Amino acid sequence: MGKNLGLKITLSRQSKHCHPGEIVTGECVLNLSDDLKLRCLSIEFQGESWTCWEETDIYTTTHKNAEIYFHKKATLFGNSEKKKSQTSSLPPGRHAFQFSFKIPPYSLPSSFESKHGYVRYWLKARIDRPWRFDEVTKELVNILSLIDVNCPRMLLPTFGEAQKSLNCLYNGMASPLKLLAFTDRSAYCPRERIILTTDIKNLPLTQTYHTTIFLVQTISFKSRCGKSRTERCQRKMIQRPSLSWAVDELETPDVPPTMKSCGILSITYHIKVMLSPCESEGQSHLEVELPVTIGTIPLRRSYGMVNKLIPAARLTRSYSGEYKTFVTIKRVTLDSGIQSTTAITT
Repeated sequence: MGKNLGLKITLSRQSKHCHPGEIVTGECVLNLSDDLKLRCLSIEFQGESWTCWEETDIYTTTHKNAEIYFHKKATLFGNSEKKKSQTSSLPPGRHAFQFSFKIPPYSLPSSFESKHGYVRYWLKARIDRPWRFDEVTKELVNILSLIDVNCPRMLLPTFGEAQKSLNCLYNGMASPLKLLAFTDRSAYCPRERIILTTDIKNLPLTQTYHTTIFLVQTISFKSRCGKSRTERCQRKMIQRPSLSWAVDELETPDVPPTMKSCGILSITYHIKVMLSPCESEGQSHLEVELPVTIGTIPLRRSYGMVNKLIPAARLTRSYSGEYKTFVTIKRVTLDSGIQSTTAITT
């Protein structure tokens, strides 16, 4: 008889995504070819995250963790949990039972799937039948957290700098090679344009360089015992010959939004600008990392400052204190003599 129940969940909304605070409505549908005796038909709505991976040294250890954000349950037909001894019946035919759940209005992480973890929101309908296995069906609900790229701090640019000393005998110059890069703002939604400006000081004339720009995704997983695992994936956005001054217009790819509201799983992004010699064997390259946020609420074009380029003179003067736009957050000197500085607007 289990083959003829035809239990399924149908959602009312046409949009593929939901947001915190919205209401999820739909119906549980049964298509019966015979009479059905049951205790109850119930539906649950739950949000959860999970991480799991293995590490092998002498022996294999499994690291895992889980979080539950909410759990709601409703009885659509029959008796509640407290009166399961009583049974009801449904005649043959199509039966539809409507349900409605409100997504909690507080900050929730966006739905996400990967090999070593996920964030899921699901509806589960269950038919409790006497002396038989329960009939269960599930339906995933895609929830996107609200990350508004129109916030004032997200409309401000990010800036980075890196430099290294060059051999003056080989290059005929003593000044260090310097790479400066900055974006028009610090947050973008998928398919929005990124305007990235690069300024290269003291580019050698005796050697050819190329500039490569990546979008780097960093995913961090945490286990119950405090262990963590980090995965990085970079997507090449453009590669071109290096110029002293260049403005690149890039399209933000379709990637999951930045995730910081989950306690066991996080997703962050940065733009990596790499300056490399074309004949790079045995030679170091310069890198600048610009942290960016991938949002879910697109930019409103009414802002007059959207995609406005910052003049190079203003960029240089920001270090002298005349402009207070940029705040340095990282400066690293490597063994090879490379200095790297990253700044983000506040």
